[in-house]
Amino acid sequence: MSDHPSIDALQAHLAAPDASLRAHLASCAECTRLLGGLAAIDEARRHTPVPPPWERLDDVLAREAQSVAREIRSGRLKASSRVPSWVATGLAMAAGVGLLLGGRALLQSRGVPADAPVVARPTPAPSPAPSSAPTLTPYEAVVLLAAGGARYHERANDEGSLLSRSTGLREGASVETSATARAVFTVRPGWTADVRSGSSIELSQLRTEQTAVTLGRGALAMTPAPGGSGPVRVLHGGWSVESHGPVVARVESSVLRVVVLSGRTDIRRGEAEALTVTGPLVIDLPLDGGAPARTELPATDPAALDLAVLSAQGTSFAIPAIDPSATLTLLDHGALPSALESIRLAGPGTIQARVGRSEMRLELGAGGTPRWATFRSQAAPVVASNRIAAAAPVVAAPAETAQGLTPARLQAVSNSAARRIGHCFATCLEQNRCREPMSGMVTFDVSEEGRATVSSIDPSAAGARRCIEHDALSFPGLRTGSPYDFQIRIGR
Repeated sequence: MSDHPSIDALQAHLAAPDASLRAHLASCAECTRLLGGLAAIDEARRHTPVPPPWERLDDVLAREAQSVAREIRSGRLKASSRVPSWVATGLAMAAGVGLLLGGRALLQSRGVPADAPVVARPTPAPSPAPSSAPTLTPYEAVVLLAAGGARYHERANDEGSLLSRSTGLREGASVETSATARAVFTVRPGWTADVRSGSSIELSQLRTEQTAVTLGRGALAMTPAPGGSGPVRVLHGGWSVESHGPVVARVESSVLRVVVLSGRTDIRRGEAEALTVTGPLVIDLPLDGGAPARTELPATDPAALDLAVLSAQGTSFAIPAIDPSATLTLLDHGALPSALESIRLAGPGTIQARVGRSEMRLELGAGGTPRWATFRSQAAPVVASNRIAAAAPVVAAPAETAQGLTPARLQAVSNSAARRIGHCFATCLEQNRCREPMSGMVTFDVSEEGRATVSSIDPSAAGARRCIEHDALSFPGLRTGSPYDFQIRIGR
């Protein structure tokens, strides 16, 4: 009988190490190599590798198998660190089979039958197939809108370059905008980042299923396309804002102000349990370690641009130079930065520019090189036909509910309101969202705390309601301790 252990004994040693067998293995190189082959086969049975690219496997495996065969013959079996993991797994299986066959030949030479059965530990029942892991391949962002000389930094210490329609933004890069610049780009399929003026961000994680953007300063809006999948995270000052819907984050003096326009948002600091909120709402996140606080401001985004017309698969256009004082509007989709340099549109579009009383239009997608063309409107100039009355009349609530507010004070509040919302009507007309001519009344309800809301507005000015409601909160002297109403007359 041979002094070497049988295959059964070696297989049993893998499951329950035997002290006497361990002593034999310490002095027997042949049995040690045979045990390694059995262990490789056992490991391969328990771990199914990711299917390799078979079309490239044959040549690679053949070359590596020859190398492994030489290692086996020389007694030095080792895996190369340069071999891909799927090749290494296949080689381990091949090496195990080769060692097992070699071991059978060795045992046969010692008198053991060549067809002696190999006893292996029972293969465990297959576990349920794991759910498919998210695709985490790096994503290269696509520039949708560049204006005012926004800069792109590939690394933290480089000087950067001007962001253009041909720039591909990568993970780890950063974008910086000046006081007149703005940049809009995709951060993964279905999500868009809008870097507002005077802001800086870093693309901390830019993957197809995991996106994290660090806001350094200024404001950043994240907007999902309809049907967009998965949330994105905005990071600043230890806070993580993970949003499933459109959200605007703005760095202020001591807080990170988060405007949740709609949908669910999970907010947490460090490893603490997430605070889940649903928009619309505004919440302030203190940067000094304090607790989040909801504010009384409405969840609106006055700098919003309807991004539905922008698409990574669209056509990118270089915008011809225009007077920097011009007011630009992408018709039916909102205002554009005056220093617009390029835009990527899903389909044809029209940009309208107004400089004083002159109006020009730029047709995009109609073929040829875009050129500004003068557009002669039959409508009377906005300034002449639509303006806010210099001294708009005020209708106060009954005296017992407006105590302490004198007629003179009501008149002052009215005049201030007229001046402050005048630009709302002008902007509405420029965007073709208000009817011409505008006329009628805007009625405000003012609470005891001085918060004003629009209770009614003439249909001709309905497009300016959102702007009015936002600016109405900044009227001076509204707080009186009693609720009251007042009206602003619009028109001639």
